[in-house]
Amino acid sequence: MKIRFQASTLRLRLRRSDVERLLAEGAVSESVAFAGGDLIYRLCLADEVAVAQAFFEGRQIEVRVPREQAQTWGRGIAVGISSTAVVPTVLIEKDFVRTAVEEQDDYDRFTNPRSGRTPPLAPKNT
Repeated sequence: MKIRFQASTLRLRLRRSDVERLLAEGAVSESVAFAGGDLIYRLCLADEVAVAQAFFEGRQIEVRVPREQAQTWGRGIAVGISSTAVVPTVLIEKDFVRTAVEEQDDYDRFTNPRSGRTPPLAPKNT
């Protein structure tokens, strides 16, 4: 899962394995190490929110997304979930295979709807 900020927008981009884990376990998280401690960012399914919302406490950013909305998105063809009526604006998107440049971890991305490029087979463990 990747995190990106621009102005008052928080964007999370999830690979296929992230979406699978979110739907199966109810949450997915990552961390970034800083000199003063780790910053944790987490996406979780929630029943108490009506739209995706971001919360910040201590060293953790937690994005809560309505369970049913996330399940529909994760299993369907929709690119993302957005909540523009909250601050910060929240965008949750599927991470697609690049249109031109292949990357080592493309196998864990979604088929690119613009180019039609599909993920390659996962590399074999040797």
